[in-house]
Amino acid sequence: MENCFKFALVASLCIVIHFAQASRCPLSEQDQWKEFRNSCYFFSETSTTWQSAKESCEENGSHLVDILSRGENEFIHQRLNTYRYSEDYYIGATDRQHEGYFVWESTRSALGYKNWNVGEPNQHLGTPENCAEIKTDNGKWNDVPCDIVMRFICKRPVSRE
Repeated sequence: MENCFKFALVASLCIVIHFAQASRCPLSEQDQWKEFRNSCYFFSETSTTWQSAKESCEENGSHLVDILSRGENEFIHQRLNTYRYSEDYYIGATDRQHEGYFVWESTRSALGYKNWNVGEPNQHLGTPENCAEIKTDNGKWNDVPCDIVMRFICKRPVSRE
């Protein structure tokens, strides 16, 4: 009976370990991928334009982050604050196709959840601001010119392989 219990315990542990390993985010040297719920998030350590950030995410099987809930926004904001990053980060919202109508680039769907800073989006001083960033200090969003060079966040589903 004791052997059966040991076998069942070992088998259960193997199953748990298998599923824990099977739902991991990609590994990287700097541990830039983080898991939250059913998605993996990549926090870049390099800066680039919005278009280049979009392409970089796509090359890694992901897309510029679409933030779909308050919980997701809080996870990202907490992550940025945990590491005391001072830079703001590009997110996947844009109104490049239709001025004033922001959509998520990855799906072309309208923003359901929104966390704009007070008075945003605003096309500050008439300057085209067709891309969005998340502010590290407060987790709010701001529209900015797409050619500003800054860090970015990618998102992809958790791998179940």
